[in-house]
Amino acid sequence: MDSNGQVTVPTELSPRGEAIPRVIERRRFKRVAATLAVTETSDTNFYVGLTEDISEGGIFVATHVAEPIGSLVELTLELGDGAEPIAFKGRVRWLRECEPQGMGVMFEGLSAEHQARIAAFMRSRSPEFFDD
Repeated sequence: MDSNGQVTVPTELSPRGEAIPRVIERRRFKRVAATLAVTETSDTNFYVGLTEDISEGGIFVATHVAEPIGSLVELTLELGDGAEPIAFKGRVRWLRECEPQGMGVMFEGLSAEHQARIAAFMRSRSPEFFDD
C-alpha cells in the first residue's frame, strides 16, 4: 500500500508480452477441497448432497435446488471424523449457476465445539488456494 492508500496489483505477462491482471482473493477464510455429506431440512424440503469445499466461515453445497440469496438454511454436515454430524444454521451468500451448481453458505451461530471440529478438519487438509 502506498502513501495514498492504494494497493498495487502485480501482473503477469502473457506469452505475447501482454499484462494479465492477477485476481485478488477477497475471502476472509482459507478453503480446502472437501467432499462431505450435507443434509438440508426444512418444512417442505429434505436434501442430501455434497460439499465441494469448506472454510471456517462456511461451505459450498453442490445442489440443483439452491435456496435464494439471503435465505436462512438448516444444514447437517458430516466431517467423517467419527463424531456426530454438525447441525447448524447458515445464510446463503451466493449462488453458482454453472456446473457444479450450488450455493455458498456462511455459518451462523456455530458452537465453540463445532468451530473447533471444523478448524481441526481444516488443519488436517491441504489448502485449496495458496498465497504467492
